[in-house]
Amino acid sequence: MLEKVRFHYLAKFLPPFFLQKLEMGGAYICSLDDKAERPGSIFTHIACGIDFSWYQAAIKAQSEYVERKALQSSAAKCSTGFAAYPFIFRKQKAERKARSIAYREMLERYAWPEWFENKDIAYELKHSVCKGNSSFFQGIKREFCFSNFYAIWPRLADSNVKLVILYAQIEEGLVCAAAASTQEARAEQGALKELYMHAIGLYRMRKDNIQPSTSYEKRIDWIGNQHKLLENRLSFSGDQPISIPFPIVFQSIKTEFSQAYVVERCVFEGYDKKFISEANELYI
Repeated sequence: MLEKVRFHYLAKFLPPFFLQKLEMGGAYICSLDDKAERPGSIFTHIACGIDFSWYQAAIKAQSEYVERKALQSSAAKCSTGFAAYPFIFRKQKAERKARSIAYREMLERYAWPEWFENKDIAYELKHSVCKGNSSFFQGIKREFCFSNFYAIWPRLADSNVKLVILYAQIEEGLVCAAAASTQEARAEQGALKELYMHAIGLYRMRKDNIQPSTSYEKRIDWIGNQHKLLENRLSFSGDQPISIPFPIVFQSIKTEFSQAYVVERCVFEGYDKKFISEANELYI
């Protein structure tokens, strides 16, 4: 009941929007868009959230929508390191939550290419998911047959963060996703949602012979053909953790939704110049 009240309260601060939901293995994927007409697909929306509670998934979708709008009002080129968090009374707590989420996303975006390129990085490789995500995982596998599935857990110097990188081979090619959280199951749940969405994207491009034009489509298309590159990386296993060699800076982003949401951005100073490139964006 409290989640329902919270959802409807927060919705008052957003423009009219459409919500669609998908239930899979006990998990809810909720997507949100503010288009004038209802979109045809749950995966063409501007924002998406996942949780084992429908209202919590919807609240996460609302927050992601605010993040996307915050990006548009900032000088940043991509939403990496952005995090929105809602509040009703305790704004300072929301700011701390947003900074924590923004930091973990920034760490994910840094650590993924770092793991891929640096063969000295230690990691654990699994071919299954956490028990709490097994029903959700089986639901995905009912729609896509995985000939190979890799759950890669790089070792991080920051032991408070759990990062998982998922790769799966489907009939149309290779798909991947990653997520970071304070809990393994939560990180994996977020990555599975992204993996499922990317699998649908690749399937549609191959089925309908769509030539990739957006950065998202180019990324999905390129990754689809990189199974040998992944196998080569997995043939090496190092013993070094991933650490952050850059100063960590947080920026508060003002938006039109500031009465109910805080938006924080985490930046690793020096990261953009060294790591963000068109090539890296292809597998992030």
